[in-house]
Formats: sequence, C-alpha cells, structure tokens
Amino acid sequence: MSNDNAKEKLIEITEREEYQVYYEDHRSFLERIWNQVTSWLNNLLSQMFDSFEAGSTAGSTIVYTIIGVLVLAFMIGLVLLTTNIIRKQQVRRQRPFQSTAELEWDYKKHLHAGKEAMDNERYRVATRHFFLALLLQLDTKQLVKAKKWKTNWDYFDEIRHTNQTLADDFDQLALFFDRVTYGEQSTTLSSIQDYYEKILNKIEEIDRIREPKGNEGGITND
Repeated sequence: MSNDNAKEKLIEITEREEYQVYYEDHRSFLERIWNQVTSWLNNLLSQMFDSFEAGSTAGSTIVYTIIGVLVLAFMIGLVLLTTNIIRKQQVRRQRPFQSTAELEWDYKKHLHAGKEAMDNERYRVATRHFFLALLLQLDTKQLVKAKKWKTNWDYFDEIRHTNQTLADDFDQLALFFDRVTYGEQSTTLSSIQDYYEKILNKIEEIDRIREPKGNEGGITND
C-alpha cells in the first residue's frame, strides 16, 4: 500500500463515528468547570511567580487551598445574604402599634414618654415612642392612616404616593426603629439622642404641611 493510500485510509478511519465518539469529552459539567478553574489558577500563578510549578505536588496544594478558601468565602457570603434577606422580611411584617392605647396617645405624649425612657437608659423603649410619635404626626396630616394591623412597609407605601422625599426619609427612620426594636441592635445614648433630634425635625417639617380640606381627623383603631 502506497503512502498516499495509507494516509487516506487513516483519515477515513479517524472520521468514522465510532472513532470520534472515543475521543469525545465525557467529563461531567462540574469536572469541566473544575479543570477550567484549576487551569486558570495554574496559569495565573505561573505568571505571578516564576518558582511556581503547575502540576507539582506543592503547586496543586496551593491551587486547591485557594479554591477551598474561595468556596468557603462564597458559602459564608451566601449564608449571610440569605439570613439578612430573611430578617428583613420578618421585620417588614412587624407592626409598630401593638395596642389601641398606643394609638390613642397624641404624638406629644409619645415624645414625652420617649424622653423619660431615654433619661432612664431604656433606649429600645425610647426609640419605640419616638417613632410612634412620628407616625401619629403623619396621621394627623393625613399622610398615612395609623392602624394596628399596618407595617412600616404599608406606611412607606402610603407616603410615597404623595411625597417620595418624605417617604425616603421615613424609610431611614423606620430602619433604625426596626433594627433597635426587632433586630436586637444595641444602641447608645449618643445614637438615640441623634435619632430623637431627627424625629423632632421631621415632625416639625410635617407640621408645616397644610392639612387637607375636609379633614375630619381621628385615628381609627381597626
């Protein structure tokens, strides 16, 4: 058989389906990803360090250690992100007003109770009274309808339909309230005093808003 014929025969054999199947990549998806990642790291480390030997025992150990650290960091980040999302969802379902009596107070009474609690270092209680005072002032100006069943998300949604800037400010004040009241966030005298000042300023700002005509007032308790 001539060399040309032999070459043609060899090409014919290699093009057969059964021959091609033999050389197909039978690795799983994860195996291919693993090989691509290790190959990329080997190339990167080889470029960064002249002494690095890809494929050696020491080199493989370094690559596996880096991958392990990255996977661990990813898992920790995923857990923290998931926990944060779940916590936020739980907080959003919380209702600021826990009783009818809290709704029946006016905002000045809540401010006074909050100030007393702050002076006695009961910062979580103080935060609660300050925030309820804000909600009652918003109700007075008919920017929200204060009710026991509503959450802060409900109030935010009401406010943003008429005043997006005010809604954004309310969201920040509500976030501090949620973290301290439900999220077990510790607070200090300095931070609660700062919160108190922000609440007072916002109440004064809301007070300058003209009350809609036909306001028959009254906070409903349902």
